[in-house]
This record gives sequence, C-alpha cells and structure tokens, in this order.
Amino acid sequence: MSAGSVPFSSVSLASTDLSKVTNRPDNPRPLVSVIVPAYNAAATIAQTLRTVQDQTLADWEVVACDDGSTDRTPAILLELSRSEPRLRVVTQPNAGAGRARNAAIAAARGRLIKFLDADDRLEPACLQTLAPLAQAHGAACGSWSIDDALGEPVGISVSPGSGPVGLDRLLEDNPVAPSAAMVSREVMSLEDFSEAPAAADYDLWLRLAARGIEWQTTPETVARYRLLASSNSKKCGPALAHVAACLRTAFEAARGDPRIDASEVRLRTALRAHALRYASLHALIKPTPGQDDACDMVESLGLPLRSMLSATGGLIGDASFEAVLAATATRPTLTAAAHWNEPLAAWWRAIEQERWAEAGFADRAIERFASRSVDPRAIAHRLLDSAGADAVLVGHGTNGRLIEQLASRRGVRLTIRDDRYQPNTDMPTNAEPMDEPIKGRCVIVSPIADAGLARRFPGALRWPAVASELASVAEASLRGLLLRSRAA
Repeated sequence: MSAGSVPFSSVSLASTDLSKVTNRPDNPRPLVSVIVPAYNAAATIAQTLRTVQDQTLADWEVVACDDGSTDRTPAILLELSRSEPRLRVVTQPNAGAGRARNAAIAAARGRLIKFLDADDRLEPACLQTLAPLAQAHGAACGSWSIDDALGEPVGISVSPGSGPVGLDRLLEDNPVAPSAAMVSREVMSLEDFSEAPAAADYDLWLRLAARGIEWQTTPETVARYRLLASSNSKKCGPALAHVAACLRTAFEAARGDPRIDASEVRLRTALRAHALRYASLHALIKPTPGQDDACDMVESLGLPLRSMLSATGGLIGDASFEAVLAATATRPTLTAAAHWNEPLAAWWRAIEQERWAEAGFADRAIERFASRSVDPRAIAHRLLDSAGADAVLVGHGTNGRLIEQLASRRGVRLTIRDDRYQPNTDMPTNAEPMDEPIKGRCVIVSPIADAGLARRFPGALRWPAVASELASVAEASLRGLLLRSRAA
C-alpha cells in the first residue's frame, strides 16, 4: 500500500497522500488495470481491493463493474472510490460476470489487464511478479492458494506447472485461474469474455490459445482463491454442457496443428474427466435424486461406454475430492465427513452400477482421495516435531517455504539449502551452499520428488515419507467410513 493511503477495508476513508503513487488521477495510461466484476459482494469487496492497494507495484488502476448488485456493494464501491483515485467504478444491470468483465475492460486504460474476482485476494508481489512476464510474452499466470469461505487457508496450493501454458495443455483442463492471470491489452483485444453462466474464463483461454497465445508461468503464489460453498445443483448441467462445447471447438481448431494430439480419443478422455467432476459435484449437492441426474449429465455427452469403462479409481478419487471441496468450501477431513460420506458412497455405487469405471476402482479412489486430504501443514508440523530446535532445510519451493513459515512461528532455527542459491549470488540471509558440512544438524528434505536428495542426505527427514504415513492413516479411516456407507 502506498505510504499514507487509507486502506480499502476502512469504510470511513479520509484524504489520501499519493506522493509515492505513480498512477495519479492525471495519468491516462497506468501500467496495470485490475478488472473486478462485483455482484452482491459487500462482504468481501473491501478486503479484496485492499490487497490491490497493498501491492509492491503502485502503477495500477482498479476498474470495478457493479453487476446490478442488490446489497451494499454499489455504496461501498462509491465510498471507496472517493478516497482512492485509482479506483473507478462502472455499473450495469445484472448480466453476469462475463459482461461485467467486458464492461470494465472497455473502460480500462492500462497497458496490462489483471483479472481479480470480488471475493479473491492478491499476494503483495502479484503485480510486480506478473507484469514483466505479461509485458514480454503477452500473457502470464502464477500459482494460487485456496481459502475457505471465511478467507482462512485450507492448505491447498495450485500451480499451473512449469513451462508455458498453451492450447495443448488447455485441451486437458484449465490450470489458469483468473485471479492469478494477467494479459496485455493487445492480447485482450483479440477476444471477449463470453456470457456463459460458468467456465467463462476457460472458454476465453481456449479461444486465445487457439490464436497462438501462451501463458508464461511462474511458481510464485500470486493470488488467494476463496471457496464459496456450491449449493445450486442446477448450474452443474449447463456448466458441463458449455465446457464440452468449448472443448469440442478447441479440438477442432487444434486439428490443423501437427504438434498437438487433437484425436477423438484424447477429446473423449478430456470430456470424461470434466463429466466426472461436474457429475460428482451435482451428486453431492443434491443426493436425492442427484445420483440419477448426475448419471444423465454424463450420458448427455454421448461418450461411448468403452470410453467410460477406462475411468480409473485415481480419476474418480480426484473428481470426488474436488467435488467435496467445492460443495463444502473447506478441505475434506474425516472430522467433517458426516456432511459428505453418504452421498459420496451413493455416487460411487451409481458409478459401479453404470459400469463407468475399472473393476475395483474404489480401492484406488479411496487411496487418491486420502492422499489429497492430508493437509501440507500437518506434514510440515510433523517434520518440525522431529527436527529439533536447529535444522537444515533442503529445498525452498512451495513445501520448503511452508516449513520455513511454520518454523519461524515455532521458534525453530532453519538454515536453507537450495541449488538455486549459489555462493556469490543474492542468497537469503539464512541460506548456505548445498555442499556446506551439516555439522550434526537434522536435515529436512522438502521436495516431493526427492530420490536424488535422499541419496545425497542419507537419514534426512523426508516430506514424501511423512505424507505417505499420514495418508495411510487417513486411508484406513476413510476406507472404513465409505465402505460402511456403500454397504448401507
């Protein structure tokens, strides 16, 4: 936040000292326009906009479009705009998030377009991290973490992966979250958001990718996505139909590119995965008669039986985990299983009866669900419990940074080793070269793929070993719970 400016989360706002703000009201071309569609967002909009005000890069404007809200959203936006000249507000009758985004983009003046939903939040270095990539390549995206409905972390982070995200990657799923993405004005001029009721971002990304656009990625976490419990089962069918139509169009566009596998087999595989996600969510939201409705949703795609027969337990476990996450707006845990175990077991019985999955899929589905239900914070705490007061942390990626954060709170002294930090470079103050003697300290190896490091540091505490141990405990409990429900 610029020195002296008043936080958005303060409803009573005084005059603002903008002496250190690059984008003053008379600046017609800010570097970044942050686009915020808002519909009945009174509970979150001020907090969301505060995270823009807290950015380390100050050359921005916010263009918020009120989409015909019936709560205090318009009044809050008006009051905030009086005290923050970088916030501009446009309004429209309720027409959906897609049209609201388009209206805000049309009013934007920035050279780069940053998307932000009215209930999400940005990490402080988000704009500074994404802007150089978007300037150089036209589009950029980073990792994001997931919060529950109250804005508290659920211990899940999502990465777009390494390397650019183009059409080939997007044909399988959507790794680009709007609040973690930024594009240039030139790229955004190629296509508009559709007015579809769901998956409008995926629709846009596919159309842009078909024009050759690729998102440059960064592993840095740039945004926080807030879960809101899904309670409207009527949206699942139309959302699946829209995604299926978008994918079929994208596959057709890709068939002229010899570098991309746009075969019918790959299309069916992608459609099957999306069908299981949406149908699983529908089955959990509306258990009765949701199982039959969910089956109808899958069959509506016209997938041949042999395509569904190859659905693996792992795929069903992933779809089920994501459905529980979306339906409850919190990480699935056994302590809260009473809210979802019976409808989930009923849905698995329906999958079995429809013969959509491999024989014995439940074992693998339970294993996959249990492994994803383990909170990384629990893994980090277990490692620190065994490490003592002074340890060496090997690896400073997502897991390593989580361990470092929790160690600081617990008063554990950590020295970091990572191959990125070489002598005579800009090393963190608590980092040391990888080949420095251990000197009797406990070693924590944080990467998941750690075979090489495990050989390099024999006897180290290993993230995947602890994760596997905790997953085994969760698996045993989940197996008993779900199998009892399936037998009921």
